[in-house]
Amino acid sequence: DFVQPQFQQATATLALKMLHNASTATEVGNWRTGTQRTIRLKADNGGAGAANRVIQIDLALRLLSWEFGDEDGQEIVSANWELVYNATGAKSLLITLTNGLSALT
Repeated sequence: DFVQPQFQQATATLALKMLHNASTATEVGNWRTGTQRTIRLKADNGGAGAANRVIQIDLALRLLSWEFGDEDGQEIVSANWELVYNATGAKSLLITLTNGLSALT
């Protein structure tokens, strides 16, 4: 019975480790102002033409928390993000898959 369909906002979190540099300082500033960001995760096999395979995930996120640390002598920032709705892009999440093959056998 579909008389009263119900919808629920998708939820997700992302934990990233980043080197502490000027870009990280910008993200901490965005955290202070509550600015949301779009982060792209992309994996590409480097193939050309029919051998090309790509997965790209675009996420609208807001930084929840961060922590400074040290790993192998490098200053890092561990950041925790939550998925939010981006009204400008009209989405929270976009997943794009590319397969260079025109036909499967």
